Amino acid sequence: MERLECGIGEKPFDINEIWAKISDESKEIVIKPQDIDHEGNLLVLPEGSKSNLNEQSWKIVRTKSFIEWFGNWREKKDCSMVVDENGEPKIVTHRADEDKIVLQPARTEFSVSSRFMHFTSKWVGGKPSCRYGNNIHMAFLNIRKLFNGRQGSPY
Repeated sequence: MERLECGIGEKPFDINEIWAKISDESKEIVIKPQDIDHEGNLLVLPEGSKSNLNEQSWKIVRTKSFIEWFGNWREKKDCSMVVDENGEPKIVTHRADEDKIVLQPARTEFSVSSRFMHFTSKWVGGKPSCRYGNNIHMAFLNIRKLFNGRQGSPY
C-alpha cells in the first residue's frame, strides 16, 4: 500500500499506520462497570452522560493512538473541533462512489469541483446519489484550526 502522508504545516503522518495502531489498541480496551449506566448504555465518562458512539467506536476514541492523532478530547486540550454535544469525538459521514475514502496530499491549486471534500453529521434519506456517490463512509475528522476565506465571516 502506498504511504499517504497527511498534515498541513505540521509533521506529516501516515494515516494507515495510525489506523493500524488504533485498531490494535482498541481490542485491548475493557469496558468497566462504571462505563455503563443502569440501562446498559455506554457513558462518555463515569457518572456522565450517555455516549452517542457504538461499542467499537467508543473503544477507538479511548486508545492512546487515537488521542495522539485527534487530541485530548476528554480534557479539551489541543483536540479536534469535531465533537458532539457531549464533547466526545463525533462520527461524520462522506458519500462517494469509491469503496473507501480516498485521501490525497494537500493541493496548492484547486478547481471549483476539486476544492472540497464534503462531510456531514447526518445524511437525509438513503437513496444513491449520482452527485455524491453510492457509498456512505463514516469517519472521525481532526480539524483543529478552521479557516474560512470569506471576509467578515465569524467561522
